[in-house]
Amino acid sequence: GSTTLANLSAVYPGTIAAFSTINYTFQTPVVTAPGTSYTITATVILAADQYISNNQVVSTVITANKPANPAGAGGICTTNATLKVSSPDASNYFWYSNPTTTLPFATGATVTTNTIPADKTYYVAKEAKTSIGPVNKTVFPLGGYNAFTGNYMKFNNSVPLVIETARLYIGNAGKVRITVGNISNEDTLGNYSYSILSTVTLDVYPTRPSPAPGAFSGNPAADTGAVFYLNLPVIPTGDHIINLVCLTKDGVNSDQTSGATIFRNNGITGTGTYPISIPNIFSFTGNSAHNGGAIESAFYYFFYDMRINTGACVSDRVPVVAATAPTPVISQVADSLVSTISSGNQWYLNDTAITNANTNHFKPAKSGTYKVIVTDGFGCQKTSNNISFLVTAIAPDVAAREIKLSVSPNPNNGVFNLSFEVSTKNDLSIEILSGSGQKVYSSLYRDFTGKFSKQIRVNTISSEFYIVKIQHNKKTYLQKILVQK
Repeated sequence: GSTTLANLSAVYPGTIAAFSTINYTFQTPVVTAPGTSYTITATVILAADQYISNNQVVSTVITANKPANPAGAGGICTTNATLKVSSPDASNYFWYSNPTTTLPFATGATVTTNTIPADKTYYVAKEAKTSIGPVNKTVFPLGGYNAFTGNYMKFNNSVPLVIETARLYIGNAGKVRITVGNISNEDTLGNYSYSILSTVTLDVYPTRPSPAPGAFSGNPAADTGAVFYLNLPVIPTGDHIINLVCLTKDGVNSDQTSGATIFRNNGITGTGTYPISIPNIFSFTGNSAHNGGAIESAFYYFFYDMRINTGACVSDRVPVVAATAPTPVISQVADSLVSTISSGNQWYLNDTAITNANTNHFKPAKSGTYKVIVTDGFGCQKTSNNISFLVTAIAPDVAAREIKLSVSPNPNNGVFNLSFEVSTKNDLSIEILSGSGQKVYSSLYRDFTGKFSKQIRVNTISSEFYIVKIQHNKKTYLQKILVQK
């Protein structure tokens, strides 16, 4: 709208030739809000300008909306926590141990960790922006400027990302070509070949207080460098290089008499320079000083306070509280066993899993030792207490005693003797029903009277409780039986 948020001004310290174009990066960042329209007015001011009416350009930009915050859940199983994003999409997800740290401990829609904070709270966000490398060249005391022709830094990225900017220290004006690539061949003499992933050529202006071509040894504190916009996508994950070639203003290779020079640190003591890491995002793993060890660790090339992002806007960090998985407890209720956990149950008899016994209640068909193992939504398994269950003979009900109904043996293996006696003549129906009401046996005898005695075979049925149903002379008689196999 009409509100001015920032005024940026600078004097370009280089030379712009007639009919040429340069890209310039302002050094002060502007903070914007998501999903907002902004107007940018750019004006150039040049003394003795012959034609001032073409000195301004106006553009309107709309910033992207902030992505919806992710939702997550977590479960703790003994000494490990499993964390999941609910309904993940194609975004990168980064997990943090607190709301402000810049270092994610894991990336992905599902992660595990053996670090459990006291409050059991973790934080997850979509995408990430961060910086890598020394914040400036004075982190290491020694160094110098030169017209480098392809020295490189080795790096590894765990996720696709974009290298946005870097602070460079320029000793003399010219151009530099920066390339991200894959090494295909190298030798100990410094020769190498590579395939290109992305590249950019920059117009660079001197940041050194006394610019001059050629090599210069020293690390002047007065050279504070400048931020340059790179915009180098690195889509494949894995090991890569980022190299730099100094050029003249005309774009040919620089030498010691003209063209760009750039600073790098040398003389770094010790062997622990590398890796320089943002865990689970990006790591500098070495450089082109081919001999490795202490020699490679003695150099850091070119790219200071390098800003990277994972390719999209960053969401807020959302707290995820991990719940400790409860241990199930089973108890006997009448002729059934019941688990305190509502889902994820698997019942066992004498340490052998019982087929299709997956609800939170179970009616035993055999004597033995029972337990349940519960697997929760995070894959955590907890085992209940044991219960010894004794299956006893089942007596007929009161009505069945009228006809001296007998089932023997009971429990049985699906083969048993059935006997009873009726004193009037009428049709006789005998059925065996499962606990769910399914008919597994049926027979009909017309005009039956007297004593019935027969061996019944239903040995193809599974182990559970069944009902023997006898109907005669408009009366129904029931007897529960237990099949054990």
